[in-house]
Amino acid sequence: MGSNLLTYSGLTTKVKAMSSHLITNKEFRELASFTNVQDIAQYLKNHPTYQSQFAKLDETLLHRGEMEHILRFSVYHDYLRLYRFANQKQRDFLKLYFSRYEVQALKACLRKLFDSRSVELKLERFYPFFEKHSNISLPKAVASSSLEELAESLKGNSYEKIFSMVDTSSSPTLFDYEIALDLLHFNDIWNQINQIKQASERKILTETYGSQMDLLNIQWIYRAKRYYEISTAELSAFLIPIHYKLRKSTLTAMLEAETAEKVLELLQNTYYARHFKKTDTLSLERMYHKILEELYEQAVRKSPYSVACISSYLYKKELEVNKLISVLEGIRYRLPAENILKIIL
Repeated sequence: MGSNLLTYSGLTTKVKAMSSHLITNKEFRELASFTNVQDIAQYLKNHPTYQSQFAKLDETLLHRGEMEHILRFSVYHDYLRLYRFANQKQRDFLKLYFSRYEVQALKACLRKLFDSRSVELKLERFYPFFEKHSNISLPKAVASSSLEELAESLKGNSYEKIFSMVDTSSSPTLFDYEIALDLLHFNDIWNQINQIKQASERKILTETYGSQMDLLNIQWIYRAKRYYEISTAELSAFLIPIHYKLRKSTLTAMLEAETAEKVLELLQNTYYARHFKKTDTLSLERMYHKILEELYEQAVRKSPYSVACISSYLYKKELEVNKLISVLEGIRYRLPAENILKIIL
């Protein structure tokens, strides 16, 4: 504890200061009551967390797509603030965490290639950031006009593997490539976690990432059973091949279940059942975030001077940005405030 206290005291103080500016549920209720995107922009322009991103922008000219880019960048911005403040040991963890941002950027590039209607990629803000912290040449990836060009831009780094993981003889879809990216990402993360020497930090990351992988597998199986006609063998290929609290026998039973409702019945006999109340997709997503929030909070309480303080903050920040984007979407489609709040709270 003494060693960790010395190692993490400064960064923990930094994280606490940044956490104090996260948007509260009360503020989200206020934001959900707004009627246009410009009001949201004006609000964020005066908010301590987002002032620097919105300060030089004319909120009356901002549209939803541009605001989404700014909000996504704010996650990277906070990550960079922590990275600059961190010592070498903490930076090693942050480099591990950074792979999730690489995956998000590559998914955006893939969506552009598969959907001609997708909005123009505006990732220039991230170029300096990626140049310092990533092996991906993001400008080359963004400029790719075909899967072949994207594959060429990724030569020499671990993400090149996604193109060998996908069976190109069967007309692969965007979903196939995104799943390949997720599988590669989680396998790499799990392998790196197992190599961490300090037992306490390895335990924290095992709990949070292990639960995340279990919950993602449950969601994917449920959605496949409810919305798609897909064979057990095909569905199995989409799952993260790692089990934490979800027993392999239960996962197999879920895979072989005939209906989505049967998957939910099987869920009631798992470690995660106490968090699950209703039988719908939204409740599954809420369960996912509820469990992760509890795990991060528990980890911070038990080990406040550890990687838990970093991973907990970055998780909360990403969740906040996703909620803000959902508010923007709700306002775009003129949803009543109560409907927006049902989605985000």
